[in-house]
Amino acid sequence: MIFDGYEMQTGDKVKLGRMRHLFNPYISLIESVSDDFETVWFRGHNYWKFEDKITRVKGKPSWLTIIHQENKSNWFRGFGKVRQEFLDDFNIKKEKLVELKVRFFIRTTGLFKASKNRWYCFAAFNGKEVYKKIGLHKLKVLFAKNEFD
Repeated sequence: MIFDGYEMQTGDKVKLGRMRHLFNPYISLIESVSDDFETVWFRGHNYWKFEDKITRVKGKPSWLTIIHQENKSNWFRGFGKVRQEFLDDFNIKKEKLVELKVRFFIRTTGLFKASKNRWYCFAAFNGKEVYKKIGLHKLKVLFAKNEFD
C-alpha cells in the first residue's frame, strides 16, 4: 500500500488514518545562502504546485496532518487501521500524547466509507499528478486573483 503520511482527527474520539498527497501540507525549501534566499514563506501555500524543481521524498511516511474542530473545510479522509503506537514516532509532548491515547479508538468505519476514503485519496493524488504532468495547473495562474489562489 502506498501512502506518505498520516491524518489524525482530534476531539472526543481520536481517529488515525493513512494519507497520500501530491502537494502535502509540509514542505522544506533548500536554497543556497549565497543567493538572495527567500525561505519557504516567501510564496503562498498554493504556489508550490507550480514549481517544476520539486523532489518528493518517498519511503517512510513522514508527516501528520491534524483535523480539529476549528477546521472549516477539512474532514477526516484517512484510510486503513493505524495503531496508537504510531504516535510515539512523532515529537508530541508526553502529556498530550497520553491525552490522545486515552481518547484513541480504532475506527470501525464501514467498508463503504473506508473504500470511499481510500478511493478519494488516490484519485485526488493521481488526478493532480496527471494535471501537473500535462501542464494544466499553470492555466490556473491566468485566473487567480492573487498568488494565494
